[in-house]
Amino acid sequence: MNQCSMLKAAGVFICSFLTCFLPSKADILINEDFSSGSMPTGWTTTAVQGSATWQVRNIPALSSISGGYYAVFDDEELGAGVIPNESVLETPSLNCTNRSNIKLRYQHHWLGVENTFGTVEVSNDGGIIWNTVMTYEKLTRGSLAAPQDTTLDITILAANQPDVRIRFRYNDGSQAGKYWYLDDIRVFAEPDVGIIGLIAPPLLGCGQLYGTTEPVTVQIYNFGTDSVNNIPLVCNVSDGITAALTGTYTSYIQPGDTVTYTFSTTVDLSADTSYQFSAYTNLGTDQYLYNDTLIEGRHQTRVNYPYVEAFETSNGGWLPGSTDTTNSARKFVWGGLPYLNGAEGNGSSWYLVVNDAFGYNGDPFVESPVFDFSALTNPVIYMDIKYALGFYSAYNYVRVEYSTNGGTSWTKLGDDTDPNWYNPGNNGWSGNVYDTTRADWHKVQKSLCNLAGQSCVKIRMYAHIYYVDTTRTQFAFDNITIAEGPDVGIIAYVDPVDVGC
Repeated sequence: MNQCSMLKAAGVFICSFLTCFLPSKADILINEDFSSGSMPTGWTTTAVQGSATWQVRNIPALSSISGGYYAVFDDEELGAGVIPNESVLETPSLNCTNRSNIKLRYQHHWLGVENTFGTVEVSNDGGIIWNTVMTYEKLTRGSLAAPQDTTLDITILAANQPDVRIRFRYNDGSQAGKYWYLDDIRVFAEPDVGIIGLIAPPLLGCGQLYGTTEPVTVQIYNFGTDSVNNIPLVCNVSDGITAALTGTYTSYIQPGDTVTYTFSTTVDLSADTSYQFSAYTNLGTDQYLYNDTLIEGRHQTRVNYPYVEAFETSNGGWLPGSTDTTNSARKFVWGGLPYLNGAEGNGSSWYLVVNDAFGYNGDPFVESPVFDFSALTNPVIYMDIKYALGFYSAYNYVRVEYSTNGGTSWTKLGDDTDPNWYNPGNNGWSGNVYDTTRADWHKVQKSLCNLAGQSCVKIRMYAHIYYVDTTRTQFAFDNITIAEGPDVGIIAYVDPVDVGC
């Protein structure tokens, strides 16, 4: 049993919905589009006969997938009198250990004449012996306007080999040759499938409750370039209940397609608590196990209080999102805190990740399950936070918002006049000349009395970032409590200053 299989069996999962908004990458060993405009790091080009080598250029245009720059050996440009010419373009060493099905894919335009050859060669011994897997001669392949998309199975040479190298050899055979354009060279392992979505049970809206027989439906994605079928599936449900669902998707999934599968067994989600769903594909031949698994939470509409969520065993049904769903570089992540002194005894928490450039590139948030405050007269929210958000209070801040219409519209909760809430002079929590960093957990609280009696309340942590600095765009929150206030027995840091509107 390999490491990922053991982690699955133990209920520990590496990749979850929290890591990105779009499907995770497949097991791609090399993916080169020559976009740097020069020979990529680790690639080599060597003249075997003559002095000409492969070049990276973008004129004339090659309509490959990536467009822009490409690799080319242009024998025609050298002229008929410059012969013989032979040159190789070689990839870096590739480690194909523990991979049993390896493919090479590229887009190209080959124009040859009799006795000029283009060969694709593979070595599995560090470049001592080379094996030809494809040869091109007189037959034209593709064009500048429509390059040929080619996939070669190199499993017999590459599978489980620690030092695999691939090279493209141009030989004009002492003729007045033509050229070979290459782009989007990819080496990857197949098959590769994973769970990317939890469709059912759905997120609850206003006035909705989970029942005792809820179906569980997941989305399966084919990351590879081959169709695949007979995919074993597992979904472990924990926290509120313990259930292990299994099934098999028997039909074929085409490359890049998404399908849904509903497990035959339903689950009881009627209790007023949170539930964690850990769903994964269990295909024995899967070549990349780190994108197999989805971890996602659900929570019954909360009607009983106090509500206490420490996010230790699951995300508690709080789900991340963004005002720009195409940008996965800004997000809230659930797990062990990697900055600001780490977890400090709090275990898992929610924290902000910003990995892109300055500007308004979408505002990430984390949204709560639905709370029913019908029976509460003075609800109060408490939480632990820590942050480092710079001096730009108008541009970098995190705040709490609430909705009473299921998330259709949101309202800022509180302002900076409350000493137990936002820091002074800011739109939320942010850095300023008085308070630039909170590197230790800081306890905050706010009355929700304006929401007393509301039957459909959602809360979210909302981050607005413009000035990006990885050490100054940090925020984490943990230990959410919502209770009827005042009640010093609920939590030690309740302050009577803030127990009413």
